[in-house]
Amino acid sequence: SSQRPLAFLSSSTPSPKSRRVLLNFTPKDDNEVSDDTPFIKPALHNSNFFRAISILYALLFAVYTSSKPEATANALSKLGKHLVLSSKAAAAVHMLSFGTWFGTVFYTTFVAGITMFKNLPRRTFGTLQSKLFPLYFKLCTGMIALQILTLTA
Repeated sequence: SSQRPLAFLSSSTPSPKSRRVLLNFTPKDDNEVSDDTPFIKPALHNSNFFRAISILYALLFAVYTSSKPEATANALSKLGKHLVLSSKAAAAVHMLSFGTWFGTVFYTTFVAGITMFKNLPRRTFGTLQSKLFPLYFKLCTGMIALQILTLTA
């Protein structure tokens, strides 16, 4: 790595007797990782085993619901009967929750995520994502739950 000397004056006002102090400065790339330690400790839900179980469960659920569509429709209609909203209000809540969910996903994926990835150093981007993503997933989970609850109302 090349080093560039930086010159600093030892006093704030230049004088003929002022000393020059040379410091070596090596520029460091912010996107360069110097060690092999993980940025954060992986969580249980971020393991290959958990992913495999989740995919298997989703496939089994899809097969079960497609083989018994009347049971799925009955379960959803039972959920819809417990709502205290009128059908028009439930439809409005359904559309607002869908719009919020879709807009959040689109903005996070195609605008904010790409902009942050291209313009922030790697560590800063990772720290920012670690703070934003739990809120993002909570919002998306809540909006999807509202959509499911208001689906048949």
